[in-house]
Amino acid sequence: MLQVDQSCMGILAEIAKELKNCDVPERVDPDVQLANELCIDRPGDTTPWSLGVMKEIGKRVGGVSAEKRVRLEKLGQRYGTLVLQLNREGAKTPGQLFAAHLAEVSQKAVAGGDIEKLDGWSQAELVAERDSRMEALKSALLTLGQQAAEELRETLERYEKAGMEFLVEEIRAEKARFTQFNLPFQPSLILRSIGKTVHLIRVRMHAPLSRQDPLEQLALLGLE
Repeated sequence: MLQVDQSCMGILAEIAKELKNCDVPERVDPDVQLANELCIDRPGDTTPWSLGVMKEIGKRVGGVSAEKRVRLEKLGQRYGTLVLQLNREGAKTPGQLFAAHLAEVSQKAVAGGDIEKLDGWSQAELVAERDSRMEALKSALLTLGQQAAEELRETLERYEKAGMEFLVEEIRAEKARFTQFNLPFQPSLILRSIGKTVHLIRVRMHAPLSRQDPLEQLALLGLE
């Protein structure tokens, strides 16, 4: 029998211990890996995202709670009011601003009011003041969008997870179809479109909803 001295045994034990503690990389599911690759936005990629895909994923998510919907409705109402104010301000031409200012001065004068602080505003000053009001409204919209994004974050996370599961299922089904006919597998436009759609959801998860009513966002995702 081969004799091994104590020092060698100690060394072998240490080596075995180190090997046991080594992090062994987990096997990556090739279908999941392909799904992640399809969800990456590439410059010049013309693959369309699909409203139908969004609706299909929305069925898997199941919607939002009544309490959250009430909060989103309130945010949506405030959003609509701010957008309306912003549009009204933006529609005013410099000439219209100045004409409205002159009308206000005239009304004050007729009523015997103090017009000293009103009279003397130039058209450029009126435009600058209007622009300042518009910037304040845009800032308020951005804040509102951030609040809406926080309200929707958990829902969007569930949506993104459901989208990935849907994509992996479709990849496996499509691979099986190619195998059935002994054809080399290539991701179809459907798979690429699902990937593009999931990518858009990931983008929305980390962006404030500054350009869309939060309830419109739910409708777009098929979560009405």
